[in-house]
Parts: sequence; C-alpha cells; structure tokens
Amino acid sequence: MPATLVTAIIGVETAYGKTPGRYHVLDALTTLAFYYPPRADFFRSELRQLFLLHGGTFPTPLEDLMGSYAGAMGWGQFMPSSIARYGRDEDGDGVIDLWNSLPDIVGSVANYFVGYGWQKGAPVAYRARVSASARSLAPENLKPAYSLQQLADWGYTIAPKLDPTLAATIVRLEGEDGPEVWITFNNFFVISRYNRSPLYSLAAFQLSEEIGSAVGEKSSGQ
Repeated sequence: MPATLVTAIIGVETAYGKTPGRYHVLDALTTLAFYYPPRADFFRSELRQLFLLHGGTFPTPLEDLMGSYAGAMGWGQFMPSSIARYGRDEDGDGVIDLWNSLPDIVGSVANYFVGYGWQKGAPVAYRARVSASARSLAPENLKPAYSLQQLADWGYTIAPKLDPTLAATIVRLEGEDGPEVWITFNNFFVISRYNRSPLYSLAAFQLSEEIGSAVGEKSSGQ
C-alpha cells in the first residue's frame, strides 16, 4: 500500500489530525440510530459495534470518544464497523488508538485499502484522450467493466502503453478548465470504497501524486 496515498487520505479526512471531529461519538450514533429513520438500521448496527468494541479497544472511555456528526473517528475517520474489520494495533500497546498513535493510524488506513483489494504496483487513473467519434459511455459506477483495448476501440485512450487486457472504466468530471474524462482502474475503485464520490477519489489520488513527486516516487496515473 503506497505511503503517499495513506498520507493523502489522512490529509483529506482530518488535515492530519487537526479536525478529527467535535461530537461525542456515543451521542451521535445514538441520535442517528433512533431519530433518523432513513438510515436507522445502518446506525443501529454501528452503535452495536461501538459497544462490542468497547473494553480495551479504545484509548479513552466510551463516553469520551470524539468524532464526526456521523460517528466517524480518528485521523482516518473510521466508523465502528471499519475499526472492527480493519483497525490495527501497530504499536502493540493493546489498544487501537486512531487519535494519538501514528503507527495505529497509518496501519489501519493501509489495512482498509488492502482489505478492499488494492493491487500493488497497478495503475490508478489516467486522463483520457477522447476521439471526436468516441462512443458515448455512461458507466453506472466506478467498477472497471471494460478492457483498455475495448475502450481504445471506442475512442478512449491513454498515453502510457499498458496491458490492453487491463480492466478499466471511464469517469467524467467537471475540472477547473471544463469537462474531463478519466480512465480509471481497480485501484481507483478501491479508493472510492473510502468515500463513494469520484471527486473525492480523484482528489485523494492527485494529492498522493503530488506527495510522491515531492519525495521522488514513481507516478501511477495523471
């Protein structure tokens, strides 16, 4: 898992711990679980998981945990279910401290992406070159559904020469200078498991590329 992307995600989520949340997690989840009918089942499940995690998992008493208005916690903004699945006690002190322990924070975010199928060394996203006669495509989601060769046959290509059998899809976004079309791969889809917005995924990826450029790491897109 690239350290640059983990670094970018933590920066996007909480500005490296500066804005981890100002709500009591127990209060937030209780309110949403019982007074927000549209997603009551989800938040009741998260509240239950919070209680199951209590007792050695967190660095402070349950009633003192602070997070977002929706109950997301720590520098990486993990919901209780994400802590249960992907939280790591990397410093070996017996708790998963996503507020104060950099080893736990970094290890947990990295483990989240690995758990969703991050492919080491695989591409993430490239700006597409679109021919004037390109076939109109409107994918339903960010999951790769076409091969690069198929996209090329339909008028969507990228500069680097990659395996034409690689699964990919296209994403249309509104950029600073107008509409943009991107060809994205499985790793872009994995980033979107953290936040379903394609704008979020691209922003996190581009920030990771800037960080990588600053430290001399090889690009996986753009």
